[in-house]
Amino acid sequence: MTTEKQNNQVQPADFKITIYQTGRIATAFMLAMIPVQIIFYIMWPHPTTIIDWFLLFQNNWIIGLISFGFLYLLSMIASTFLYLALFFALKDESKTLSVFALTIGLIGLAIYFPSNTSIEMLSISKQYTQAATEQDKTILLASGQTLYSIWAGTSYTVYYVLNGIALILFFSAMTKNIKFRYNGQN
Repeated sequence: MTTEKQNNQVQPADFKITIYQTGRIATAFMLAMIPVQIIFYIMWPHPTTIIDWFLLFQNNWIIGLISFGFLYLLSMIASTFLYLALFFALKDESKTLSVFALTIGLIGLAIYFPSNTSIEMLSISKQYTQAATEQDKTILLASGQTLYSIWAGTSYTVYYVLNGIALILFFSAMTKNIKFRYNGQN
């Protein structure tokens, strides 16, 4: 076998190892973010009005961003790498399920990103504190309400359903794949 052929055979294996390692890191990050987000939500419960959201952002913009789902946004970015790792691990034995799971999952994630309006809310809250007139404040409150509605609206719900379906499809592919079965041996 020539060196060129040997290199071509090694590259796909190296590529998969990199994908799997990235998926593992992404999963660890996502799991680590769960207790962090829970702690934040317990220590700083969600405000009940838009003015209270604006105050939270102005008093501590980092807590405002985290409370408005910024860490969750980072977790969704990590989900992309997890989905790719699962796809490559499962595609040889469950190509159809893997392709559908990856496609539906990536579509769901793409739909999620516009629903996270944490950066926009930070910007609007700054504008609200600098508003010169009551009319300007009223307009900015309406803008804040719109951003809040987008954050908790249709895009988030559709993302949630699609990614639930993607995870069920990945799970189904795993149950059919011998590599994912526990056989009682190490």
